[in-house]
Amino acid sequence: MKSILFLFLFLFLINYILSLDQAHFHDYCIIGAGPAGIQLAYFLHQAKRDYIVYERSSQAGSFFINYPRHRQLISINKRNTGEKNRKFNLRHDWNSLLSNDDHLRFTHRSKKLFPSADLMVNYLNDFYRHHNLYIQLNITIKNLKPLSEQTTTCSSKDCSFLSTARFRMNDQYDNSYTCGIVIVATGLSIPNIPPIDGIDLAVGYENVSLVTEEFENKSVLILG
Repeated sequence: MKSILFLFLFLFLINYILSLDQAHFHDYCIIGAGPAGIQLAYFLHQAKRDYIVYERSSQAGSFFINYPRHRQLISINKRNTGEKNRKFNLRHDWNSLLSNDDHLRFTHRSKKLFPSADLMVNYLNDFYRHHNLYIQLNITIKNLKPLSEQTTTCSSKDCSFLSTARFRMNDQYDNSYTCGIVIVATGLSIPNIPPIDGIDLAVGYENVSLVTEEFENKSVLILG
């Protein structure tokens, strides 16, 4: 009797663990809700694919909260090209995400050639909310590893076919996730400090002063 009970509990535990993996499984896992992550999520959403975006900050496009430091985008907001061809105009539009709705173009947000970076933050969040993209905020992904043995699992959105789990990762709460494909769209999240003598005496872009008076009558050497 005890052996039967033990076997029952063992099978129940295995089934429970597998159900947790299935609940956190997606065919496509995108890490980072910046322009690249949101754009990819849009096309996956349009194609009705099983995807999720994990963003460690409380809102999308968090890079643009701090950068560029001078709070102006360095990508031009070219509203007028002299042409009516939509594709031609998009090639000269450096800020808009691609979608079927031209009303969501960034060019409608500002008339300035170099708009405020704060507008980009608002734009990215408005874009993903408008399209109801699947983004989980305040999730920091860590310990991303390929699975030593690939397993098949029923997709959380469509059980008519089996998907292959190739990667496992955790969040800051040690919740486990499995994914078929992982796309890292985090961008450059930390400064790239070159290993050269004297670099410790330089002020990085992430810390440089924005007070122009501090550079009055001084020689400035810019590296990079």
